[in-house]
This record gives sequence, C-alpha cells and structure tokens, in this order.
Amino acid sequence: MKHSGHQEIHGENIAQFEFSQAGWNPFKHYVDEDQVDLILRRRNLPHQPEYREVQVKWCRTWEGPKWVRELFNCVSWRHFTTEDFINHRPQLFVAFVIPNAQQIYIGDIFIFTSCHFHELVLRAPYFTQGTNRKCFQLAHSRDGRWFLLLQRNKFAHLNDQTVLEITSARRNFRLLDKPLTMLLPGNLRVKHAEEHVEASV
Repeated sequence: MKHSGHQEIHGENIAQFEFSQAGWNPFKHYVDEDQVDLILRRRNLPHQPEYREVQVKWCRTWEGPKWVRELFNCVSWRHFTTEDFINHRPQLFVAFVIPNAQQIYIGDIFIFTSCHFHELVLRAPYFTQGTNRKCFQLAHSRDGRWFLLLQRNKFAHLNDQTVLEITSARRNFRLLDKPLTMLLPGNLRVKHAEEHVEASV
C-alpha cells in the first residue's frame, strides 16, 4: 500500500468492519462529494431509521526521531488546511484510522464530530508559516494515551503547551448514539479541562 489512494481504501474497509461491529450498517458513498465516504444506517424498531455520514482518514505512523521515541511509541502525521471541515454539520463524523509503527491495524480508530475535528485542525501547528496548511500529528505515549501535538519542533515534556489529549475519542462509537441536536456547534466542544494534561517534571 505505497499509494495514498490504496491506503485510504484500506482505511475505509477497516472502518466499515468496525462500524458494523458497533451495530451500524455501513454503505460506501461512491460519489466523492460532501466529504462523505460512508453512510451508516441503523434501525431499532419501532423507531425510524437513523443515518450518519462519515469521512474516513487513514494515517501511517512512524517511530520518529530520538526525541519522539523518548516520549511516544509512534507518531502519525498528515496535512490538513484551515478550510477542511469548516462547513461542518451534526450528521457528519470523522473516523481516523491509525496502524502501529509496523503498519498493522490493532484497533486504533478515533471518532470525532466534524465540528470537533475542525477545532483540532485549527489547534495543530502550521506546516509552513504564511499558508493555511496544518501539520496534524497524533502520537501514542508510553503510558498508553493519545495526543494531538501542538508543536512541530522538539519538546521534552507533555503539557498543555505541547500536546492535547484525545484518548477519549479512541473507539468512541457511543458518540454516534447521541441525538444529532446534541452535536450542534456549541453543544459539543473540546473539553479542555478534561483533555489537557498536567505538566510532567
């Protein structure tokens, strides 16, 4: 899977399996529009069918340079722009599929609302100053937590200036169960108090 297109298809296949195991019936959205890769359907009688839209992102991981290996098991990165997911809507979710450093999938799938994901992209550091390109890096720490890196350059400690914890998004299929009215912007925000990590000494 050297080509990014093949990797994205691999991620979609994994996400389809995971969503089916979580009680949804996933369908591929073959027309590439509205940022939708999968349509999820579920019906619990006597209620009407429920639908969710999902954009799937696959991201390779690496062990990284020495300073990264001292803090993390692996780190992944890909580019987004500040325009990505700016037109979010409550029925749109982002599934982020990440293999380990050996490129083997071991269950690391992250579920975000499109609004939450857009906020995370905005918090990521710029890839190049003067552009709208963001360097979106997720890292797995030695103690089993997952973080969004807020800095591109070398750092020695995990604190609220260098990382933002996103562990709660891992395998968070329950997010799909929330009524869509609860997922409107303003009702679901990044819980900074819960996701900031204390500075390590």
